[in-house]
Amino acid sequence: MHQRFASFPRKPLLTTPRMPSDSVRPASPGWGRRLGRALKGLAQDIWSNPPAGVWTHGWRSTSRRESAPNVRKSRVRKPSITLPQLLETLWGPGQALPSCADVMARLLMPLGIRAEGTDPPQSLLDLSAGLGGPLRALTQIPGITVTGLESNGRLIGEGDRVLYDPATFQASDLYDGVMARELFYRVAHKAVFFESILKALKPGRPLVFTDYVLDTQAGLSPTVTGWLIQEPHAEPLCLEEMRQAWASVGIMDIESDDETVPYLAEVRQGLGRLAAFLQDSSLDDVTRAFIHQELTPWLGRADALASGGVKLYRFRVLKPREG
Repeated sequence: MHQRFASFPRKPLLTTPRMPSDSVRPASPGWGRRLGRALKGLAQDIWSNPPAGVWTHGWRSTSRRESAPNVRKSRVRKPSITLPQLLETLWGPGQALPSCADVMARLLMPLGIRAEGTDPPQSLLDLSAGLGGPLRALTQIPGITVTGLESNGRLIGEGDRVLYDPATFQASDLYDGVMARELFYRVAHKAVFFESILKALKPGRPLVFTDYVLDTQAGLSPTVTGWLIQEPHAEPLCLEEMRQAWASVGIMDIESDDETVPYLAEVRQGLGRLAAFLQDSSLDDVTRAFIHQELTPWLGRADALASGGVKLYRFRVLKPREG
């Protein structure tokens, strides 16, 4: 069986103390308070008095002496963990997103993938390969060939996934199925991207994806507005707008299911793990600033999902057969 991008790093990423991956436990009722206290401490200690060389919301704290000519600048310190390590602490080994087993199973079901393998063989395109965990699992299934693409260069490893830009995406092959997770909400020109994805699919074959969707009945609450401010590139649609975007490229029938409840439970569980990690770890100021900056959008998403103003939906689109 040919497996594309089947070579993955095996060494553990996180060198600071963390909860073992095989002992995932439900978040205790007090996880929110613990995480809130930890983040409040991060905000007070870091943003009110940032150490030299720390980036604060894109602006580096410098003194007049540091910016003066002919003065040697001090080396910018790096956090002791990377973004992939932080995401694995939140969501588990190889995961860049919340990965509830039930949601993943329902995502893959329309692709016709079974644990015992597929006959005839199938080729899949993953447009949000992340840290490679789901891709790695798929390549172990007999008869499956997977191409993994990722739009975030900070998540790319060596040789396992390929960096791409959704704005210029053009597939060189035809695939039996395409999958994507929480991707389209931050793509500006969605209809153009949708049309390019359809060109990558064989006739009669499916695209399955999950995405954040605005609830028009709830309205654009202050909680949702706060999340969108934290993620300036986010442009989520409501369900009707999603249908209209697909209709503009010739897809009139799109299936959708609300997966918010299990997804939000996974988000809360991950934040609970991070709260325990912050309590048990001794982190330097630069690392704490890094965690605060990277975690802020996730807290906004969690609040927006819990408020009901944003939902997590699973979609299925079928490319029409020729003729």
